[in-house]
Amino acid sequence: MAGSAPSNSWIPLDALGSRFLGNVQALAGRLPELAEALKNLTPRQTYFILPITDSIQLGVGNGVGVTPMPQSVPAPVAKNLIRQLYPSATCHLPVLISGEDMGWLWNGIYRLPCQTPALPGHQPPLYFLIKEIERLWVILHLHDWRDLLADPRVRLFAGDDAFERFRGSLISEPVCPWPRLSVQVDPTLWNGRPSLDEIIAGAMEQANQELHRCTQQFQRAYSGATPETISSHLASGRPLKVLGITSRFTTFLQYSMRDWLASFERLGHQTRLIIEDHDHEMANSLTIASACAEFQPDLIIIIDHYRAELGGLPEQVPMVMWVQDALPNIFRREAGKAQGPLDYVLGFARLDLVHEFGYPADRFMSAVIGCDEMRFAPGRLSPSEQAEFGCDVSFVSHASTPADVLLQTEIDRAGSVEAERLLREIYEQLSAVYQDGGFLTEPIEIRRMIDRALVQTKTSIAESEMPKLVDLFTQKINNALFRHQSLNWLAEMGVDLRLYGRGWEKHPTLSRFARGIADNSTQLAQIYRASRISLHASPHGAVHQRLMEGLACGGFFLLRRCSGDLMERRYQTLWNWCVSKRILSDSQLRGVSEPRIAQALAQAASDLRLDPFAMRHSFIEELRASAQGGYIRSAGMIWGEDYDAVAYGSADELRVKIAQFLGDENERRRIADSMRAVVLARFSYSATTSRLLNFMAEDLANRNLRKAAA
Repeated sequence: MAGSAPSNSWIPLDALGSRFLGNVQALAGRLPELAEALKNLTPRQTYFILPITDSIQLGVGNGVGVTPMPQSVPAPVAKNLIRQLYPSATCHLPVLISGEDMGWLWNGIYRLPCQTPALPGHQPPLYFLIKEIERLWVILHLHDWRDLLADPRVRLFAGDDAFERFRGSLISEPVCPWPRLSVQVDPTLWNGRPSLDEIIAGAMEQANQELHRCTQQFQRAYSGATPETISSHLASGRPLKVLGITSRFTTFLQYSMRDWLASFERLGHQTRLIIEDHDHEMANSLTIASACAEFQPDLIIIIDHYRAELGGLPEQVPMVMWVQDALPNIFRREAGKAQGPLDYVLGFARLDLVHEFGYPADRFMSAVIGCDEMRFAPGRLSPSEQAEFGCDVSFVSHASTPADVLLQTEIDRAGSVEAERLLREIYEQLSAVYQDGGFLTEPIEIRRMIDRALVQTKTSIAESEMPKLVDLFTQKINNALFRHQSLNWLAEMGVDLRLYGRGWEKHPTLSRFARGIADNSTQLAQIYRASRISLHASPHGAVHQRLMEGLACGGFFLLRRCSGDLMERRYQTLWNWCVSKRILSDSQLRGVSEPRIAQALAQAASDLRLDPFAMRHSFIEELRASAQGGYIRSAGMIWGEDYDAVAYGSADELRVKIAQFLGDENERRRIADSMRAVVLARFSYSATTSRLLNFMAEDLANRNLRKAAA
């Protein structure tokens, strides 16, 4: 459009005053000074708008009519720019937009769905810059931006110095990832010089200088720190300053870190947590170093990551990594080599990580995931809670997808006739075991099925693909078969069964028992307390955080028996005998003829489904590790006779125990109290934390003795 248009075709911009005021109110919560400036602004011109198809024309009054204003980025141009920036139509990288015309560009980018696969839930920050306050005043009449303006993800800079304040924010707010993409709308604000790459390089140089400053501060603050002083501090019982590091983009680790730090506080220590406050933030070396410089921790703790991955940590401070998941960043030789002299490891798979990946054996303490004894504590149910959650049997799990559905999903993903034939052959072998009322729990048995299926189908796969195939059938398909077998047995018994978790409402035979997702922080404990019986069924054994939490809050459980639950009973017998006879090697143990020990070896071989002397590491080392770890991997060792009372291995055994315990509340209460006492004494976060601090103090003290002897 050019020239003037009749004034009666245009709408005065102040007709949209209520929208403007709503936007300003939303902005005031974050940028009160800018909001006040906008609210008090008197525009130099009188503005009008003319709605047209899919867009808006802006004009200014000229005394006799309205003169249309040129548009540098009309709606179609904005859409095209957004497609160029984000071809997948998802926002996955931070962006800098310098300037704005009618608001279409900012609006379109903000409305894109965010998708950052490496950090689920992360929303990349958006750096929006505008020079003319009056232009922003106009735009806020045109769009309902209350959510955009209130969102801390939107880094809004307005005014003549907007660009310089943006550059300063890259260092003053390092938790916000820096922009990777850019668009120059207003060349008077930023003409592309310096380039975005040059801007980021300059910010990186400043960040490195700040990181160096923090490092120097560490050197001064910890100049007297030695293994001797650290050991003395840990052993003295004096309060420690404990720094925990986690991420808001992993819900489970958030809960675990929160509970772990809470246990330190209950033991009298001071804690601080590094975690992103908002979805657009991301902790990095500089934010970690700054927190360490300010807090000066005595101990640093983290879950599923180690010191060398992070950066910004003082090397003079002990650090503990709790291994809670079998992640590739942990299970690799590079991770083992990266462990420094003050790096400790807590968690599972000690032998694998020590022998295969080079982790230090003397700084690795075996542990299972703990439970928060305060959050999961016995309590009285209200009448409404009892009415809502009371039942005969409950089961809590998100593992609701049937095994055949998991199989078909993998077949569809593979997309070849050969792959389908192999997958179906493995599945038929595995499912046949369950159809006969049996079950499998050892991965080696599933691997043998895969090997047979490869021969029978005359198929070959790359060795690098084998772990994925084993994982599919071990962690997913067999897991579903094992759990759902017990639930189908229960369904046939006519008990009041409740299933909590994602997706049970879609299950072909169990959907009628679905009760939705149980909120971890508000409902889970109520479910355990209100259920006469809670069920735990996992092919990986009964030692699981969910069971610990359920027992801690007073729940009574029946447990699906696994060979692994009894394994350490054999191990204890064998290890105690080895110690008494001074047996130090596999070759000495292998030739034993004493009936009791020979029988224990045969039972171990049967449970393992392999020759115990054919392990990747020494069987003596396996026995020693179990003993040193306190026999915490096998439920049968942990709970002894109580485990035998509540464990079942078949449909008939389950039926008997369901009838027995539904009719005997006193026995349920006795066993529940007994098993709970073990959890609190050995597996609460407080118990594990106390053991950890003693473990570290003892290791450091031993180092001091070795040093003195040398």
